[in-house]
Amino acid sequence: MNQFVKDHHINLLVLTSRSRNLLIDLFHKSVVVHICWHPTVPVIILPGDN
Repeated sequence: MNQFVKDHHINLLVLTSRSRNLLIDLFHKSVVVHICWHPTVPVIILPGDN
């Protein structure tokens, strides 16, 4: 993702997040969480559908 942001001169990322059940959360790695740990540009996270 960081390389894409760099290549395309992106200034802001807008991401959506959605809630899952507990069992899926235990085994699923969230892309949103991964991107937000070390962002290279500002990030806005909007709530998705429930």
